[in-house]
Amino acid sequence: MMSKHRKNGVKREHRMIQGLEEALVLVAALDCVSACIPGRLRQARSRAGPFLTAQADTPDGLKLAAHGKGIIQEVFVITKDREAVRKMLT
Repeated sequence: MMSKHRKNGVKREHRMIQGLEEALVLVAALDCVSACIPGRLRQARSRAGPFLTAQADTPDGLKLAAHGKGIIQEVFVITKDREAVRKMLT
């Protein structure tokens, strides 16, 4: 059954930083990815660098960090192939 908050493999229940939804749709399109779930937002110093970075393995996949201007958002990716997701992010 499809959740009313999911579309194209991305959960849309919470706010997302600008541009994150489009990036997550691309990640969710990988065959090995079941879902992308944006998490909490927190303030941070602005930083240059990749928009999405892999942070840590989780029991069901990966935890990513999405970097925006002055903010970071956690993203949880449910996947069977962590390396395929990491490769896509580089």
